Amino acid sequence: MYVSNHATFLLALVAQSDVAGKKVALAQQIARSSKKIRRKRPKGMASNRKKMIRVRLIFEQGGLCYYCGIRIIIGDNHPRAATLDHIVPLGLGGTNKLSNLVMACRSCNGAKGCKSEKRFKSEMDQDRAGG
Repeated sequence: MYVSNHATFLLALVAQSDVAGKKVALAQQIARSSKKIRRKRPKGMASNRKKMIRVRLIFEQGGLCYYCGIRIIIGDNHPRAATLDHIVPLGLGGTNKLSNLVMACRSCNGAKGCKSEKRFKSEMDQDRAGG
């Protein structure tokens, strides 16, 4: 569990206090408050960053899906809707760095799942070849 430096300091003070019965309750309260402090950030910060990344990637890719090459659509609930995809999935040790992100259509992103780019492209080639 993540605890901020301030909360760690307060927990150390609680441990040294003479009030034995209230130590645990106070420590739990501090831990809960430190979680709230950690999550506070300006609203829309993450979504604005995602929007900027999406716009940049769509521009760099010419508005095409990274995997199948069809024109992607900005919108929701459409097979060709633009989605942000990790070339190396987070589950396989990938990162959220820009160099590991691409725009893909919803169909390709869903079919790729947690596969590596190489494995997914080889499966796509097999499907196209009819085997």
